[in-house]
Amino acid sequence: MKIAIIGGGSFGTAIAQVLATNNDMTLLMRNKELVNTINSSKVNTAYFPNILLDDNISASTDYKKSGEMDIVIFCVPSKYVISEYKKIKPYISKKTVLINTAKGFATKRQTILKTIKKEHKNSFSILGPTFANNLIKNEYSAFTIASDREEHFDLAKTIFRNTNVIIDHSKEYELIEMASILKNIFAIANGLYDSLDDGVNTKYAFLTQSYKELIIILEAMFGEISDNYTKNAVFGDLLLTSLNDQSRNKTLGQLIGRGFYTVNKKSGVILEGVRSAKKIHAITNQYRLNTPIIAFVNDILKGENVNKAHNRCLQEIKDIGYL
Repeated sequence: MKIAIIGGGSFGTAIAQVLATNNDMTLLMRNKELVNTINSSKVNTAYFPNILLDDNISASTDYKKSGEMDIVIFCVPSKYVISEYKKIKPYISKKTVLINTAKGFATKRQTILKTIKKEHKNSFSILGPTFANNLIKNEYSAFTIASDREEHFDLAKTIFRNTNVIIDHSKEYELIEMASILKNIFAIANGLYDSLDDGVNTKYAFLTQSYKELIIILEAMFGEISDNYTKNAVFGDLLLTSLNDQSRNKTLGQLIGRGFYTVNKKSGVILEGVRSAKKIHAITNQYRLNTPIIAFVNDILKGENVNKAHNRCLQEIKDIGYL
């Protein structure tokens, strides 16, 4: 199949490398110099200078090429997905399959896939516990195919054939996207915890409460979640981003907890978890949910003393068991 990747960053390049086993891949990106380098040397010098890309990968700045593709995959930060979709919209047809990989809200409290599907129903998301640096090395990696259409799962099986990618499927695509948003907030929380307390018992009590709150929020929003709590993009992604130091959101929590970073409007780096935290806190208030960790992150991002908020959070977690 002919597949375009919107975005020539680390994740887009890693996905292209994996899919190049079975497909013709085109990286659509803005950096003309990097495009020339990739086409001439088969190396993305900006992100993977020591990895030779597959011969089935080329790069281009011409977004019109999206109209020649069977599939277009968005591998850009969540705040850019809709604007990138609008750029290719004039060139694609209803038959073109669009795939989202970003984890965040599109507008207000609406998920990215729901926003795209309003105009282009032939769309789904691929989300899961996977870092680009490991994916491009051909490590076994897991994703959830989030789509209400069985044929999208079949398509994913086809394009990932003969790779080391493990996939599962959920028809509850909004639930899966929301889980992927929530895990970023819990990653910040667990990074904050790591910076303040190295007690292993408390660490895993805190992580367990993160998982409980994840499920509480999903059940409040979507009702019975069936076996979705076992999906790669739910349980697996929470563990990956909360426990691994490659996680940018966990690292951000550690930096805030140690006093090396302050979140404000002038901050150069605003990660997905930060953008989503206020919206998720509003959702928990709307449903009147007792979620101490969500409140903890929201308080910290508003500037509250980290140690004070941390101690209150742990006490509230303890009190839940005695209600």
